[in-house]
Parts: sequence; C-alpha cells; structure tokens
Amino acid sequence: MAYRAIDVANAFISARVPGLTPMKLQKLIYFSHGWCLALTGKPFIDASFEAWPYGPVIPEIYQAFKSYRGNPVTELSPFGAVGLPEEANPLIRKIIRRYGHLSGLTLSDITHKQNSPWEQTRNGNSGCVIEDSLIRLDFKALLYDDL
Repeated sequence: MAYRAIDVANAFISARVPGLTPMKLQKLIYFSHGWCLALTGKPFIDASFEAWPYGPVIPEIYQAFKSYRGNPVTELSPFGAVGLPEEANPLIRKIIRRYGHLSGLTLSDITHKQNSPWEQTRNGNSGCVIEDSLIRLDFKALLYDDL
C-alpha cells in the first residue's frame, strides 16, 4: 500500500531525526520510496518526485515545509496523519539508521550521482517527473553493490 507523502514526512518528523531540514526530509522520503520499490516492487508513497536543482522533490512536501528554509522542521504538518500503520515503521527506522546522520546536502549529493534517476530526468530541465521505474532500477543496483 502506498502512503501519502505528507504522512511519511510526519513519520520522520515524529522520529526527531537530527537536523531534519526540508531538504533532508525530501531525501529521506525519496530513499524510503526507492528502497521500497527495490525490495517489494511497490511504491512507498502515492506521489511523484520531480527533478529539481537540489535533487528529487515532491512539490506538496516542498510547499508544506518551505517556510523552514534551511532550518530543522519542528512541527508536524496539520494535513498529515498522526502516524503510519505499523507495517510502514520498519522501513522508516531503517532509513533513519542508514541515512539519518547525513545532512540534506550530503543526501542531495547522493541523488546527483552519475546516471542517477535525477540526472537522467533533469537533463537541464526542472520539474520533470522522475519515473518510479528508474528509481526502482537504481535502488535494485544498490542491493548488489554490497556483495
């Protein structure tokens, strides 16, 4: 089941991830979505990412938290649920363990690697939708990087 992006954002905020700027929040949602696609073949969120200058962005999440600019997000969005169903929490916790200590800029750099879904989609244009099929292939490749 795909969750609303704003509910996933609220889950990360509720977890009190250190230094959770809007950029970092976007990237944690992106990594959650990517790993879910790679591991299950199913999307984690029901929204599309767009290729913006600093990486993958969900416009709805940008609008909800843009007032924080480069500062940590401290309040839940009133438009989201208080919590996700229990089956979503293990992935959220794993993403926090793997990426939560990194800054938004570092996470953005990761999404900008050569031949990434962001790079393939952006190609000088902003706002183009990054296809889930590209995200899935990229994260599936990461499964084999550790072998």
